[in-house]
This record gives sequence, C-alpha cells and structure tokens, in this order.
Amino acid sequence: MSRKIGLDTIFLRPTPRIAHIEYSADFPAMVNAVTGQCSGSEEDIKRFFDAWDYDLMWNVHDGPVPWSERGRVTDMGHGEFDEGGVDKREAKPCPFESPEEVLDFDAVKEYGLPDFKELVGFLEEHHQEKQSLFDNQVAGGGYYKSVISGAIESFGWEMLLLAAADLERFARVLRSFGDLTLHHVKAWAETSIE
Repeated sequence: MSRKIGLDTIFLRPTPRIAHIEYSADFPAMVNAVTGQCSGSEEDIKRFFDAWDYDLMWNVHDGPVPWSERGRVTDMGHGEFDEGGVDKREAKPCPFESPEEVLDFDAVKEYGLPDFKELVGFLEEHHQEKQSLFDNQVAGGGYYKSVISGAIESFGWEMLLLAAADLERFARVLRSFGDLTLHHVKAWAETSIE
C-alpha cells in the first residue's frame, strides 16, 4: 500500500502500478477472512486495507445532521448483501404521494443549508480523524448526496422517474439539489484535504 500512489493517482502523476481502492468489500465476513478478526472497529478495517494494499479510502460525509432528521426522505430498504442478510431492511412507504409533490419540492428549503463555518469545522475534524487512522491510504472526502443520489434518497426511484417526465419543472428540483451539493463541496474545499 502507498499513500503516495494514491495521491499520485489523484493528481494524475505516473505510478508504478494502478492504485487500489474498494468501495464495499470491507463487510465483516471479508475483513475476518483476511485479517482473522472483525470487531467492527475502524482499526480492523485499517488492518484489512493494509493487508490488501489499498492506496485510497472511499470516504464521504454529508454533514453532521442526516436529511432524515431535517426533512422527508424515502427509505427504499436494503437488499441482502452481507453474510447472513444482517443488512437487509424492508422498504418504508414513500412520503411523497404524487409526482406533483416532487415537482413542488426544493431541497434547500426542505433540508436547509448547514452553517458554513460549522460545516467546514465538522468536515475538517472528520477528515483529520480518518486520515490519522488510515495513514497508509489517502482518506478522500466528498459529498455523496449530490444531484441524482440526493433525489433518489428524497423521492425513491418511482417518484423520481414519474416526476422527471416534466423536464422543465424537474430541472428546477434538481437545481435545488445542486445548490446543496455546491454548499458542501465548497465546505470540503475549505478543509486541509489534499
């Protein structure tokens, strides 16, 4: 593993090999199979990343308060992915009853924009914690609930697709997710992340 290979990859500099990253292999059974232990701690995940020569760590954070505590979101459930189906979750009813409700939606009004300075401080602290623990990897940063991912979380697929039939009005809805995304991206840019 090499943090340098990770950084060189991000900055498009030549590397002796392709950088290694994985987005979802760190589930308990895999960590245990590779390292011989998995308590669920980040230290176990670090041993797993080191054992498999990861150079980059997928690391995003959408801020200190989840959308589900600030407004309506759709829980589409979660399929069985982890061993024994411990991650399976049934879908809950969509809080949007019609495409018209979706077309009247404004993400900034619904969820608000976190105070910018507080958001920068929160993301800086998060980044420093991750980077100090995963010192052999690049602990990246970013915002996951951007335009389309955010709309999926809010509306679920069915309501999103039904509302998207009205291109002009749905474009305005998507712009509101873009405004949230820009706020968070600007905050990440103010941190010490490389």
